[in-house]
Amino acid sequence: MDVGDLRRGGRSDLRLLPSYCPHIPVIKYLLFSLSRRGDVIKDSGGTAPGEAYNGVKPPAISLEDYLYRWVRYSFCSSETFVLAVILIDRLAYRTGLLITSINVHRLLLVALVLAAKFRDDVYYSNKYYASVGGVTAAEMNALEISALADLDWELYVDPDQYNMYVAEFQKQRTCKQLSKQLVRERHDGDGQCFLCTWNS
Repeated sequence: MDVGDLRRGGRSDLRLLPSYCPHIPVIKYLLFSLSRRGDVIKDSGGTAPGEAYNGVKPPAISLEDYLYRWVRYSFCSSETFVLAVILIDRLAYRTGLLITSINVHRLLLVALVLAAKFRDDVYYSNKYYASVGGVTAAEMNALEISALADLDWELYVDPDQYNMYVAEFQKQRTCKQLSKQLVRERHDGDGQCFLCTWNS
């Protein structure tokens, strides 16, 4: 079975692709939990920056299917997924954005794109990534510009930080119960929201 056959196959076949990341179940659960919590805060009247990442409504595709679609069509490295979580964490820390059901897919998409471009020797055009992510090329370009500005172009991830995230993901691989520390959010007076500030 060649790579083309694997990409056309079922989800179990995706585990054989170079882009498959074993931490996807944990990443899915983490982002889903944060978006659910963000929806509750938003519905109760809470506000936070980050409108540039909002869609009109939550996409019909689940986060899990969205992640596996990226595995199937992005041709990225498996490390991209961990780097994407770190970048989302960094975005949340710096901007105070609230992760909700109307922005979590787009945040994930732009983080994956930036991680792939920074990490991988071979990457593709924004037009292609837009087709994988279910947005227009113009929307993909706008998301990338917003994220780079909010990150102040800081995409480098220290190996120690990367290994810390991987170690936490490995501890949570069963995906039955993420620790409170993993899904912790901080909404203090400045409204900042953190994803994975394990070292704080």
